[in-house]
Amino acid sequence: MRAAETRDPPMSLDGFLTFLAERPAGERWELADGVPLMNAQPTRRHDWIQTNIVES
Repeated sequence: MRAAETRDPPMSLDGFLTFLAERPAGERWELADGVPLMNAQPTRRHDWIQTNIVES
């Protein structure tokens, strides 16, 4: 994961929601301790493991 940028003071929830509105559709972000982090896209192997867990 990577941080969009370091913020001082930390990003607020309202600021994060505004940030998300400006990002392209399909990007997945989370706010961790006031820092926006981009989530990695799952791999096919991850999908396979998740399917095995759900079906067991």
